[in-house]
Amino acid sequence: MRVLLSATTPSGDAADVGDRLRRAGHTVYGCRGGERCTLAMGGTCPLADHLADVHVHVRERPGPPSGRDRPFLCAVLAGTPLVLCGPPSPEGPWSRADVVCSPAGVVEALERAVRRRVERAGAGGRWDQPRSA
Repeated sequence: MRVLLSATTPSGDAADVGDRLRRAGHTVYGCRGGERCTLAMGGTCPLADHLADVHVHVRERPGPPSGRDRPFLCAVLAGTPLVLCGPPSPEGPWSRADVVCSPAGVVEALERAVRRRVERAGAGGRWDQPRSA
């Protein structure tokens, strides 16, 4: 599967999650978000260019969104299946995650997120649209 990986803090858990995804055979794209957005700088974007099947965002601490969380917000708008590795939140953009997991559970969570989107599409929802809050 093609995975867009982003993180509030690019080291620590994010590096572990990326390693786990690659070892499981997934292709991992990165996004730094914020003012470093490659699309805004004339480059390409895995979401806008339809290169990502699912988005995994790693947060090590709860809190409001920061510039490094922008890829998660972009994935919400793009309708990409979302996996949040880190503290769950019942409100705000984090509530849009299809699956919340720990770094150790990311590979299984990835498959569950995509499966949930497909099931929703089969129940009359659309695969390419984010679920309503």
